[in-house]
Amino acid sequence: MMPIFLVATATVFAVGGFAWVRTRSSPVRQPHWFRCPGCGQKLRYEPDRAGRPVTCPGCRHRFALPAEPQTTPSAGSSLEGYRLRRKDEPTRTMAEAGRERSQR
Repeated sequence: MMPIFLVATATVFAVGGFAWVRTRSSPVRQPHWFRCPGCGQKLRYEPDRAGRPVTCPGCRHRFALPAEPQTTPSAGSSLEGYRLRRKDEPTRTMAEAGRERSQR
């Protein structure tokens, strides 16, 4: 009888401890927003990645992530910088994006 009680008590404490650890609030980190210096595409990144070299997925331009997020209102809260396209309009390929960047 006593071993069953000890196992049951240990199980209750283990499950309770697990639930307590899982429900503790972890700090919410806001992502940083900025625009690619090559093509102007809006990008976001975790603050702990600041300063690391990355490649823009739109134009393949290589640069280091800025330490501070851009403070302009268009950095993440508005629709500025997004281009609407029609359904029948084809999407740009990587080669087209590179050509557009080289023409600037």
